[in-house]
Amino acid sequence: MSRKINILNLGIVIASKKPSINLYLTLSSIKKSSMVPSQVIIVIPKNKNFELIKKKFSKFIFMESKFSNQVYQRTLGIKNFNKNILICLQLDDRVLLKKNTIKELISMWNSVSFDTAGIGLNPIGQIRPKPNLFHKITHTNENKDAYVLKNGFCTGWNELKKRNLKAYWLNGGMTSWNLKLVKNLKNRKFPMISWCVAEDLIFSYEISKKYNLLISSKAKAKFLKKNEKNTLISSFSKGYYHSKIINSFVCFEKNLSYILFLYSSISSSLIGMILCFFKLDMINFFRFLGRLSGIVSFYNKKNFK
Repeated sequence: MSRKINILNLGIVIASKKPSINLYLTLSSIKKSSMVPSQVIIVIPKNKNFELIKKKFSKFIFMESKFSNQVYQRTLGIKNFNKNILICLQLDDRVLLKKNTIKELISMWNSVSFDTAGIGLNPIGQIRPKPNLFHKITHTNENKDAYVLKNGFCTGWNELKKRNLKAYWLNGGMTSWNLKLVKNLKNRKFPMISWCVAEDLIFSYEISKKYNLLISSKAKAKFLKKNEKNTLISSFSKGYYHSKIINSFVCFEKNLSYILFLYSSISSSLIGMILCFFKLDMINFFRFLGRLSGIVSFYNKKNFK
């Protein structure tokens, strides 16, 4: 028995912090698609001026959020999908779709098994870093695709050429979900921080224990470069929250190792700081310093459920 998903059953939700050229390009790629979803919802922080983009994409729905938090914004948008939406495609505000991406995604949903909960898009040009000496010493990378390590760290994946890929976690910025299986997508919780680091890892890893997660080879999209400047403070903050979130993740996942998390976090941070010091790379020095500081703090499990 096959599914009968069509374009009326697919909705897109985008969380955006501010109007940007990347957001404009993302929305343009959706508008120019061979199949345009029945609902495209962009959730934006309150009091941000998106009027020019709203006028350009008047058929899309723009909603205001009282918090600038990716998970909160997405959840707000998904709650406002109509009843026909069975598949939710989450996109970052810097993802460029190919003309037939949505068509290929719908086709794949109609061909996969009924225990498939999520399908990720194929990231054009993405290359998974190969494990080097630093990774091997600190156990922060393995030669496996879309895999979750025992220390709570995860591996990425390359652009797929021919076959779909089975995954143990999916990137939140270009992934579609079956709303009938992933019912908590409408009621997610996450700490109220501006950078929702590892939210996709924590969310999708839990789902992978029960359902299949796949990455499509034919439904392709490209991440556009971020237009942001890192400061010493922002780099420290990113490192700090990365450790704090992964620490929390490892604490409430019984099959992960807290000892390995501590070893990998401390060793990678110390070695990283030493290397950055000699390279005079203060931005990444402060990122590693933040990671070292973050291992002593964590959030409770209720912050994620």
